[in-house]
Amino acid sequence: MNINLVAQDIPLQTFIAWGDIENQKIVEDLKSDALNQIANSDGKLNYKTNVKGKMTDWQSLANSSSLKNFIYSIKDEIKLIHTKSFLLKEAWANLLKKDDKVRGHNHRGSIGAFCGIIYLSDQGPGTFFKELNFLLPEKTGRYVLFHPLLFHEVKKIENDIERLTIAFNCHEVLEWEKVEGKDIYEL
Repeated sequence: MNINLVAQDIPLQTFIAWGDIENQKIVEDLKSDALNQIANSDGKLNYKTNVKGKMTDWQSLANSSSLKNFIYSIKDEIKLIHTKSFLLKEAWANLLKKDDKVRGHNHRGSIGAFCGIIYLSDQGPGTFFKELNFLLPEKTGRYVLFHPLLFHEVKKIENDIERLTIAFNCHEVLEWEKVEGKDIYEL
């Protein structure tokens, strides 16, 4: 057998974009949905993933009307980072308390679109993006959209607080793909 190989690192443009949700009803609805999902979660993912805290199933909020309202409310902002059709593939809630953290990781399975976090409390240590040496402070109603390959983490929580977030992955919908049972967001 004969094989040829060419390997080279290539530059990759990444991004982080953030803003604050202006509509407080959307924030309250998201918080309510996240807390309900955590309360009704079977806990099978708690402390077993990169999230060293409580988390819901990956799909638990993917069809949430509050999350859909949020996505529609920031469509113009999304156009700054992504201009093609996409679907909300996964969405889940995280609840961290004292001594909990999120290990450094990326969302490489979401290539071709973007990922996001919605902060539903403002007491946490922020999200640190390693490659950009950037710490985004938390604030209730703040959201961040970022490239799936960016490593990010949440440092260990030192205080007696609760950090509530919703995390989500959006996947690009290719022209030839047939997608059923999911909302496709057209930009």
